[in-house]
Amino acid sequence: MRCYAHEQVLALPDIPEFTPATVTEGSRQRRRMYQAGFRRTAEQSAFTGPDEDFLRSLELVMRISSASADDLARIEEPTPRTCQMNATGVHCSDTYCASCAPTPRTASW
Repeated sequence: MRCYAHEQVLALPDIPEFTPATVTEGSRQRRRMYQAGFRRTAEQSAFTGPDEDFLRSLELVMRISSASADDLARIEEPTPRTCQMNATGVHCSDTYCASCAPTPRTASW
């Protein structure tokens, strides 16, 4: 946890710890995704019927494919924020994530 004096509020966006090395499309869209999640929660609360029927009504589509460079960047981007759940204390760098990229001998999903 970090604490900042109220006089610093205008300078906070310029502090490096608030500027991630990688900015993915997912992070750009995060606010919209949260808002969509709130709408889904409200719609589920208003839905009459079993949860399974609500999920079917969403017509979700799941795609499974090999990990791309964009997928690996998306993996790396949240690791500094989730370190409290990481028992090793090690952050996955973009270099490490890139080393996990699919090769003729390995696959990443």
